[in-house]
Amino acid sequence: MRAYERRFEPAVVTAAQAAQHLRCSPKTVRKLCQQGDIRAVKLGTDWRIPTEALDEFLGCESGEEG
Repeated sequence: MRAYERRFEPAVVTAAQAAQHLRCSPKTVRKLCQQGDIRAVKLGTDWRIPTEALDEFLGCESGEEG
């Protein structure tokens, strides 16, 4: 994805939004966050995940296309 396309994405997503992107359950995303596999911040009972952390988890680089 190109940089100009990314600027309209949210900088942070919920576990449910991340689960849709990863095509798994929100419970799985929360477990990955708890284990430290996905970089995230817990706010109360909810997790907030930077979109960059999802890219890191998937092995994508921010400047990489395709």
